[in-house]
Amino acid sequence: MTTAATELDPSSHFAVMRTLEAAFTRAAGTGGVAAFRVGEPDDAGRVDWYIDLANGGVHHLQCVGGSGNGGGGTIGRNADSIVYGPAPVLVPIPEVPVDGGRIRTADVEAWAAAVITHAAPVTDGQSWLQGVERYSLRPEERRQGHRFGITARTHAGGGVYVYWTHATARGQQPRGAAYSAVPDAV
Repeated sequence: MTTAATELDPSSHFAVMRTLEAAFTRAAGTGGVAAFRVGEPDDAGRVDWYIDLANGGVHHLQCVGGSGNGGGGTIGRNADSIVYGPAPVLVPIPEVPVDGGRIRTADVEAWAAAVITHAAPVTDGQSWLQGVERYSLRPEERRQGHRFGITARTHAGGGVYVYWTHATARGQQPRGAAYSAVPDAV
């Protein structure tokens, strides 16, 4: 088993997560987003991500990957069979406004979704990324307990799922049940 980013099977969800992490790191530092940090993967393959806000707040996220059709990696069965298709429409990366010292969670979710659309390389209009869906824009019955989150779907049928677990104001620690305790703004 390999864990170094340079040794990962490029079709694995860990490789996709590393691609997204690099994009978040590059995009952080503007507007209301101050920094992006990554925790260590747990035994189940989940990785904690942290978006540090300009007002001192922190969004706590959990990222997990799912296999594509027929098993194998998230974007293909192996490095030689990555599935490509039409690239998603690139959404401009929005500023995350600070309003009265607070930052809306939906604005951070919109920022993250736009960053993801720019993360996957595009060659001749083709990419392994099929599209991105924001949970806050889903009908209530489809949210499955997640008020905020993103699904990044791949052409291989897999995906990377980013769940907001908590959002805390400056100096606060996460409290309450994960997912349902995410406020509209911090």
